[in-house]
Amino acid sequence: MHGKILVHGHRGARARMPENTIPAFQYAIEHGVDALEMDIAVTKDNVIVISHDPILEAPICTGPSARAVIHELTLAEVRQWDCGAVRNPFFTLQRGLAAPPSPGVVSCVSQRPLLIRLKRYFVFDGPAVRLAMCR
Repeated sequence: MHGKILVHGHRGARARMPENTIPAFQYAIEHGVDALEMDIAVTKDNVIVISHDPILEAPICTGPSARAVIHELTLAEVRQWDCGAVRNPFFTLQRGLAAPPSPGVVSCVSQRPLLIRLKRYFVFDGPAVRLAMCR
C-alpha cells in the first residue's frame, strides 16, 4: 500500500523559528506542512499554553527567575517569560524573535490538523480549563 507521506511541523518549525511560537507555526504552514505538532501545559489558573517542557528555563527561555514550573504559574506570570528572543544553541539556523512572543495558543493556528501531546504531569485544579487567546 502506497500512501502520501505527511509532513509534520514538529513544535512548528523549531529548526528555523523559536519552538512552539505562533511564528514557528506560521513558518511551518507557509512551507507546506500537512499537520502541526505541539505539546501543551496548563497554568495554575487553568489556562492551556503551548510548551514542550513543563519547566521554563535556559537555553530556550529567559524570565524573572532561573526557572519556573508552568503549572505553578498563572498565565500573567507565564507571559513574563520570553521564549523566543534567545536562539536555541542546538539550531544554528534558528532566527530569534525581536519581540517576546505570547505563549502559543491553539486558536491561532490554521486549518491544518493539530497533533497535540498531553503529558502526564498536568494537574487540573478546577473543572474548567480555558485556552489563552491570541493578541
